Order: sequence, then structure tokens, then C-alpha cells
Amino acid sequence: MYVLKFGGSSLADAKRFQQVAAIIQNTARTHAAAVVVSAPQGMTNALVNLVSQLNSQTNTEQTLNDIQAHLTNIAQAVVKLVPELDSANLNSQQNQLFEKLNQLTQGAKLLGHCPASTEAQILGSGERFSVLLLNALLQSLLLKVSLIDPEEFLVVEDQTSEPVANIEISTTRFKRAYSELENIALMPGFYGVNTRGETATLGRNGSDYSAAILAACLKSEVCEIWTDVDGVYNVDPRLVDNAQHIEKMSYQEAMELSYFGAKVLHPKTIAPLAHYNIACRIKNTNTPEKEGTLISKESGNGEAVKAISHLDNVAMINVSGPGMKGMVGMASRIFSAISLANISVIMISQSSAEYCLSFCVPGSEAEAALTCLNNAFELEIKNELLEPVDVKKHLAIVTLVGDRMQQQKGIAAKFFKALSQAKVNIIAIAQDSSERSISAVIRSQRTEDAVKVCHQNLFSHKPAIDAFIIGCGTVGKELIEQINRQQRWLQDKNIALNIVAIANSRQILLDKHGIQLDNWQS
Repeated sequence: MYVLKFGGSSLADAKRFQQVAAIIQNTARTHAAAVVVSAPQGMTNALVNLVSQLNSQTNTEQTLNDIQAHLTNIAQAVVKLVPELDSANLNSQQNQLFEKLNQLTQGAKLLGHCPASTEAQILGSGERFSVLLLNALLQSLLLKVSLIDPEEFLVVEDQTSEPVANIEISTTRFKRAYSELENIALMPGFYGVNTRGETATLGRNGSDYSAAILAACLKSEVCEIWTDVDGVYNVDPRLVDNAQHIEKMSYQEAMELSYFGAKVLHPKTIAPLAHYNIACRIKNTNTPEKEGTLISKESGNGEAVKAISHLDNVAMINVSGPGMKGMVGMASRIFSAISLANISVIMISQSSAEYCLSFCVPGSEAEAALTCLNNAFELEIKNELLEPVDVKKHLAIVTLVGDRMQQQKGIAAKFFKALSQAKVNIIAIAQDSSERSISAVIRSQRTEDAVKVCHQNLFSHKPAIDAFIIGCGTVGKELIEQINRQQRWLQDKNIALNIVAIANSRQILLDKHGIQLDNWQS
């Protein structure tokens, strides 16, 4: 059994729905396929906006109309592409979905707010639409399909801000509810039921997690996550042009990367797959012939550093003072207060003298963290045993990840040397005992420079010079021509010389990736 999960970008329009149906049909020729789908791209954001309007008691009519119009347009475009599709049945199911959404909206309006279970049902409407449209497409291809309802088996423990599935109970319920399935099964992602039997979500981007849970329940061979990139890269391709594709990585490496900002994976997805030793493959819906990235217990060969990740919008909280020294239970009190406020701690660093304990939290939770710590340590601050809690905002965390880093000497030295070359000041450092990751906290405005220079030093090993040409008259033009003619020679010497700006007294041409020197004058 294969589990296939398709994200919102893979279901953005009619052609992509058709593309997904073809991938499922192709997989079903050799393996039974259980398919988990997200809402069409942008739909969850629209539904979140709808819930927000319900809670603020503002007019929802236009938002509701826009949601229904967008989904109807996708369905109608699919019918045009596939005339043999049973459009009458599709329209009937679609109308039932819209009627249910209208009922939920009206109910929330009467209550004056949107209860959590109602919110979960509204937010899951996009996934339910994807299932009914994809089911109609597969049936038009004369394929038999079973429908899986996550509310029948997927149990979510939602007492904290990060909902977690109870896989043991979910597996028992799944076996009881779905003893027999067709060769293809479809399931909406993102939601299940809580321990009270109410509809509950798995959090934003939770469809990946849904797929991992279903794979665990089915004891699947592999869980394929289909998205709009060819797999995992060793650095964010939006920051570095020559980012390299990773063919294989371990579960632990994937968890570190997802935790520190890699957008391809949901942080909670890997844990159940690793527990049941289910391989995960990241693939591109637009290029299904490519192998993608395989995540398993094997790390694969290659560089000691597997990837560089970065996490933006981070704040650092510093708790310091003479009262920290030797006082038993201070760390426990700090993190108990943070836990009670449902704030996630990203990274911890402590001075060896025990004078200061620093930790990072999401930037959006910095003020809440400050408030709860001021309340918890009010007496200590008043009696000057602790200094006022300090908050540094607008930070980022740059992290090196790799299983083989522990076998190599000098990785940290290369990392810090690269940051020094990029003129980046390090605010704090953390490394786990497995030596699988090294993290540095820096100013967020220096993130791009830090990531680029680290990639140059640790992967491409290619010195890069970014040059500004100010003055492009007779002499300047000749210099530009010389640099252009020398590009091949420079490449042979493993040097990148990029002209990123050309200016005269009236105008300037800028391109941070390097100006094409063949046509700079135009």
C-alpha cells in the first residue's frame, strides 16, 4: 500500500486536478493507493478569513460567495476538460457541501461566535471539496474508489496549541471501520475528531500529518508527499541560485530541517513515519518522472553537512541576574511559565556561570512570553535577584544539519568563519548532543547574506565576488566587456565574479543575482 498526499499547489486548478488523477491512476497500476488531499490553493486562507469574520460578527456574505464561486469555477473547468465526467452527480454533491457550509455559518452567526468544532468543520470544507472532485475524476476513468472519513477514526488530542494524533487509538478504529478498501481510497486531510467526538483540526499544513497518520494505520510501504518542488534542497532556492537537490536523507535530518524552517515538510509529519519505519518521498506533481527526495533511516552518502536551514521571525528571551546562580529549579520555573502560556520554545542557550539563560520563541509570541515571565518572577525582579526580563526581536536562526557532522572535525569552525566573512554578528549558539545540528541566532536582516556565504563555504566551495561598477563611460564599458570575456576563465578557476550594479550619474541597474552582461546597456 502506498499513501499519496497532494498539497494545495497540486490542486490549484482544473488541469492540476487532472494531473493528480493521472498520477493516482499510474500508481494504482502497481500498488494500492490511499490518497490524502489538501484544499485547493488559497482556499484554507479564505475559510480562515470567514471564521475570523464570524468571530468579529462582521458581514460574511461576500466572503462566502467568493469561496463558492472559486470552487464552482474549478469544478466547471474540470467538467469542460473531461466531458465524460458525471457532472450531475458532482453538482449535487457540491451543492450539499455548500449547503452544509451555509448552515455552519448561519449557526455561528446565531451564537454570536464560532465554536471550535464548528470552526474545524468550516476549515475542512476545502479538503472535502477536493475529495468529491477528485473522486468524480477517478470514476470517469472507470476506477473504483473507496472514501475514507477521518472523523471515523483519526483521534486528535487538542489540549495544547499543537494538536497531536493518538495513533494507537486511531489504528484500532481504522481497522474496525475500514476492513476492506478498493485499490484506490480517498481521504480529506487536515482534520479528525478530538477525544470528545467533536471535529478538530491538526493545525495549519496538517494534511501532511494526516497522510503520515494514515500511513501508520495502514502500515504503508511508503508515504509520498506531492508538492510543487522536486524535493528537498540543501538550502532555500529562493535565497541561493545554485541550491542542490538532496536525493536521500534520514528521518532525523528531515525532522531537524522541518523544525528549523524547511517549508517542504510539516514538523510533525516525520515522527510517525520514523516510528513505523515507513519511507517518505517528496515529489513534484509537475515532474512526476523525477525521483524526488527519499527520507528513510538511511542518510545516504555525501557532504557532512546535509543542508542549511533558516527560521525567520524569532525573538530571544534573556533571563539573568545574581539569583540565577546555584538556585535549584530556576530553569524549571521559567519553562513551566512558558508552557502554561502555550508558547513553543525553539532553542535554548545558557551561560556556563549560570548567570543568564536565553531561549528563542516565535516572534509573534514574544510579548506573551515577556508578560508570563514578569508575572512568574515578580518578587525576584522587585528584590533585584533577577534583572528585568530582556527581549530581543527581529532575529533569525541559521542551522547546519547533517548526520555525518559528528564524524567530521572543524564543521563549527567553518560555520562561524563563514558568518564572520558575511559580517554577521552571532547573538547566541546552540548544538545538540548528537552533533546533528549547529544553530546560530543572528539579526534577521542579515539572514540572506549568512545563508549565501555558508552555502559557498560548505557546499559550492566557490569564492564569489559581487562588484558594483560606478561609471560606465568609455573606461567603464571596456571594464565590463573585459569581465564578460573573462567569465569562462573565471569559472575554470572556480571563481564567481558577479556584476550586481552598474551606474552612471543619472541611473542605476541592479540585480542581486548578477546582471547579464551581454545586454546591460539596453
